[in-house]
Amino acid sequence: MPPGPGVLSFNAACSDEYNSTRIHRSGNGAMLEITPTELKEYLATADSPPLLLDVREPSEYAICHIAGSRHIPMNLVPQAHAELDPEQEIVVICHHGMRSARVVTYLQQIGFNKVLNLAGGIHAWAREVDANMPTY
Repeated sequence: MPPGPGVLSFNAACSDEYNSTRIHRSGNGAMLEITPTELKEYLATADSPPLLLDVREPSEYAICHIAGSRHIPMNLVPQAHAELDPEQEIVVICHHGMRSARVVTYLQQIGFNKVLNLAGGIHAWAREVDANMPTY
């Protein structure tokens, strides 16, 4: 099933034709972000949902996380990236979107092409999507 109206597939979001304010230039590459609301809609309609990669510390992940997310703390990503599929769609998540942005840049530099940052992180997800999620 294709994404609903106004929701981009990851292939579209990662394509050169996609021109949006969500594309931020960072050094030599571009960083794509997806808003919490867009991610919620995409997860609800995707035939094959992306990997939700949560890079926060274990104590943060224990407080709250998106169901089905995979937890690899940021400092372990360089050792654990071999466990990830560089062709899989990945949304990287942290508290406010800063650490995850660094992980997105790192993954892009080592050949991952379908990687997005969750804009505003888990905090924005709790505000915009899941009001019952604990915050910190």
